[in-house]
Amino acid sequence: MTMLFQARPLVVEAIQLRKNNLQAVEDFLGGKAFYKTRFAINWGNSHVKVKTIDGTRKAVPGNWIVKRSSDDYFICRDDVFRATYEPA
Repeated sequence: MTMLFQARPLVVEAIQLRKNNLQAVEDFLGGKAFYKTRFAINWGNSHVKVKTIDGTRKAVPGNWIVKRSSDDYFICRDDVFRATYEPA
């Protein structure tokens, strides 16, 4: 027998990576105290490598960095983020 399921509402914090907001992204990820242990920013190419539960992932401008808990982050493409989340 099949059943229908609906996703539970989930509130997350997120920031969209842009070429001009790398400092805000650094602050969102915990600041200099977590640099190299949680993330690394390539300031010249405007991308960020973030440690996630699935390993280190690269965020490029346009991607969203989503925080589910104090140390649980993931990267999400803009189209998937907008289809999944709306402002709370």
